[in-house]
Amino acid sequence: MATLTTPATRRPRADVSATPATRNRAIDAYRAAAMCAVALGHWLAADVRITKGSIAGGNALDKMANLHLLTWAFQVMPLFFCIGGYSNAASLDSHHRAGRSNGSWVRARLLRLTTPSIWLAGTWFALLTAGHSLGVGKLTNMAVGVAAIPLWFLANYVADTALSPLTLRLYRTHGWKFVGALSLVFALGEAARLPGIRFVPQINIVIGWLGFQVLGFAWKDGHLPTGRRLVLVGAGGWITAGTLVAVGPWPLAMVSVPGSRFANTWPPSLALMFYGVGLCCGAIAAAPVISRILTKRHGMWRTVVVANTMTMTSYLWHFTALLIASVILGQFHLLPTAPIGTGGWWVQKLPVMLVALVVLAVIVWFLAPRERSALLGNASCARPSATDSAVATRLTILAAVGLAAGFELWTAAAGRPVMAASGMALVLAVHAGLRHT
Repeated sequence: MATLTTPATRRPRADVSATPATRNRAIDAYRAAAMCAVALGHWLAADVRITKGSIAGGNALDKMANLHLLTWAFQVMPLFFCIGGYSNAASLDSHHRAGRSNGSWVRARLLRLTTPSIWLAGTWFALLTAGHSLGVGKLTNMAVGVAAIPLWFLANYVADTALSPLTLRLYRTHGWKFVGALSLVFALGEAARLPGIRFVPQINIVIGWLGFQVLGFAWKDGHLPTGRRLVLVGAGGWITAGTLVAVGPWPLAMVSVPGSRFANTWPPSLALMFYGVGLCCGAIAAAPVISRILTKRHGMWRTVVVANTMTMTSYLWHFTALLIASVILGQFHLLPTAPIGTGGWWVQKLPVMLVALVVLAVIVWFLAPRERSALLGNASCARPSATDSAVATRLTILAAVGLAAGFELWTAAAGRPVMAASGMALVLAVHAGLRHT
């Protein structure tokens, strides 16, 4: 039987055969693995049940302190920002060798990042409008808030990506002096958090995640130690993070847990920074071995390539998939009823996670070709465009600010439909503007 083959399905195979021998394939493997870890971690921690006749959601970490140590296995965002820095440095170097401007690079990168998000924003904008029209606005507001949980990451990642031409230049010009300056600003922000000074610590929402991107720059430029020395640096990071948690006031959980005096991720804390250094250094040390394995195992590499063409779609939609699964199982009274943390609760969670996986697979099957097109078929990098002018470069940076603001508005809406809708509309409008620049 003949198999229907489309350009979208041909490209991953072509990409496999055309992969240069010098490519650091571990980067692609880490990116795909990180997104899987995030979705699995969220699903494991989610507590969805029927309360007073309606579906209610919560976070098991709020009531199960013994799960906080597991967050050390699932907090992979430092690594994601680090490999983003490596990839951005490599991509910028290639772009500059072709004689192209920073503006056209930022525009193309933002389109790649946000193409999957416009489907999420458009879908939930329509659902929000329909929900309020049908008199179920309260339920819709809750669902819109849950669906937006992954967007905090995208807001930060968009900002760091737009800043990459500047931060990479500063790093290559000033080296460790630039790293020291970032560290000093971070230290001031963290010092302000300890006595409860408001607003100042929030600077580390930018500086903290940016620090991991700069670590990726150092990796790309070969400025890090290698082999056993790098492993020792990573071990030192983990030991220091553990010590900080033990002596306090930093919590054990490497994710935000309501009720904690400090949240390790919002903004990134000193403990999270050392934890991230440990995680990233370990991954960087293992990268040569992983890359060699993927070079020899063509089947494994093909799986990694295909997975990377759907990672953002999977990440953005995994909470929506969980919501849909919960609604479906709720109709059949199959949501967990056992107390959180008991053996019965874990068993009752399995159907929810399995159905969520099926729902996510359907969503990815439908939307991944759009992400793949943005990743592999975006011709905007190759063709001359208005973004090669200095003015357009500044406008592209403003577009990045608009996208980050839109994601933050939606994430922070917390039941305020006008605020959520404004965030969605801003994302859709800026993306449309980027496409027609």
